[in-house]
Amino acid sequence: MCRYCNTRLDTPPRYEQEVPAQQPGVERFIVPVGPTSGLAFAAGYLGIFSLLCSPLGPIAIIVGLLAIRDIKKRGNISGKGRAISGVVMGTIGTVLLFILFMVQMNQA
Repeated sequence: MCRYCNTRLDTPPRYEQEVPAQQPGVERFIVPVGPTSGLAFAAGYLGIFSLLCSPLGPIAIIVGLLAIRDIKKRGNISGKGRAISGVVMGTIGTVLLFILFMVQMNQA
């Protein structure tokens, strides 16, 4: 027994640990956390793949615009940033695809 606080000394002391607040990590950018629009998730990945010179650019633009409309209409889901990035990357991918097509036409 402790002579100051009358606790048993054979048990280890318990210290209160402060639990840090959960900060969004890198996984939030890969996998959606919470209620997220599936269209926004699809638009983001379609936009990424459209940058690889695949013909997915116009599809990414359409899906991204549908996702933005869905998010505004429902209001309680997230994913607007992912949808906007899908539209932007889809636009860039479409422009790159158009430039590639024009270069091929001039060489023929």
